[in-house]
Amino acid sequence: MKEINKTLGVISVAALLIGVILKRYHLAGASVLLTLGAFAVMAFFVVYLSMGVKHLSSRLEKLYGTIGVISICVSLLGMLWKMQHWPGGNAFVHVSIVGLLITSILLIIDSIEETDQNKQSVKTLFAFILVVLVIFLYMLAPALNIYKYI
Repeated sequence: MKEINKTLGVISVAALLIGVILKRYHLAGASVLLTLGAFAVMAFFVVYLSMGVKHLSSRLEKLYGTIGVISICVSLLGMLWKMQHWPGGNAFVHVSIVGLLITSILLIIDSIEETDQNKQSVKTLFAFILVVLVIFLYMLAPALNIYKYI
């Protein structure tokens, strides 16, 4: 199963990147590769979550892991909807920003409660990376015209 998931991850990311490049230059096949690549990356994250949640020790870790994966999938949907000019992309982006913010807050809480020094530093670093990502997405939102529909 791990080998299938690795292969799915590599192929899906490659299809998504090729789709983005083709879409950038308005070449044929971009829509198909974007859609297949985005849904394949989401499938990769769902499989990764289902395999990885077993290894998480606390309920809080499982909670922010699940919310984080769902937020990433919604972000991918928002990206796909925005790039394809489909209606509703703004809502996906807005929901993903809120989900990532909730994930980062839960991660900060968990890093405060963590007793292992190594795990605490990794969780804190990842939490602040997520906070910076949320701030970046929030600042980028006016350029994406997200607030026009909220």
